[in-house]
Amino acid sequence: MTNRCVRNGVPVGSGMNVSGIWVGQHAGNGAFTGTPTRIATNAVIPNGGGAWKSGWQTTPIGDGRDMLWSFDYTSTTAPVLQVAGGWAGAVGTGGDVSPALSTTKSVAFDIWIEAETYSTTPVIATLGDSLASGATADQPCFDSTLSILCRRVNALPVHYAVSSDTLNDWISDPLEWKVNRWQDLSKPDVCLLTMGHNDAYGLDLSLSAMQANFATALPIISEKISPNIVGATITPRNAGSTDEHAVRNGYNSWLKSRVVSGELRDIFDFNQIITGGTNTINVAYNSDGIHFNTAGYKAQADGITRRLTTPPVLYAS
Repeated sequence: MTNRCVRNGVPVGSGMNVSGIWVGQHAGNGAFTGTPTRIATNAVIPNGGGAWKSGWQTTPIGDGRDMLWSFDYTSTTAPVLQVAGGWAGAVGTGGDVSPALSTTKSVAFDIWIEAETYSTTPVIATLGDSLASGATADQPCFDSTLSILCRRVNALPVHYAVSSDTLNDWISDPLEWKVNRWQDLSKPDVCLLTMGHNDAYGLDLSLSAMQANFATALPIISEKISPNIVGATITPRNAGSTDEHAVRNGYNSWLKSRVVSGELRDIFDFNQIITGGTNTINVAYNSDGIHFNTAGYKAQADGITRRLTTPPVLYAS
């Protein structure tokens, strides 16, 4: 656990103490099925962006059960909030079986789990922005396209994804914290590259600039995440301009040719799934004109019908 903002690496908050961390089987709506296991007490989160790490735990988290992770914390100044689904309640109730809670779509701290798994378990990463995080879904991250896919195919998801991020920012500083944070861990088997929406609509880059950024990013992604890179077309922003839509459509067409060139192992047409080939998000999937509801993220996951890991064959139904 750390108080770094994932997007820029800047620490946020001070005086942060996590008085307890619990894990147990999830009954739904943030409640446990029974008394959870307490795995940490009085974990102090460093103010300057350093990480607190627990010891290795033996609680099984990959046996097909929906597991819940809960914690209590206090702070002098508020820590960073990250896009993630969960529930929030009063301090001191983190270990309760069924506390009074309200749904939240942003969770304090940057929290990650280093999981030991079988060598045969597929590990799939995604590099993207808030759309890759499943922003505005019922439970962001949990209901992201990658997480839905990984639950279906029994894979381990790794999210290199943060709101407002761009491919342009990723290539601007290959030594940046978010690029290198997991470089000492085992690499994922494959990276699903979905970044580009904010380049086209937030930065208003030209088609040639987006193509150049893609070419610059590939060796960085190959080194830092995985040499096996699969792409996805970019979905629109409903309020985008005619020029922005034109750049996105041109980039999507060009991106599809990167499989033939050998730069991508495969590509999935998320744009066709979400828009039907138009410049507008299908109303059945639309949340706010940029992001999707859970059905939209699931539709993208359902559209991944070829294996992302080697060899690329049809998934079993």
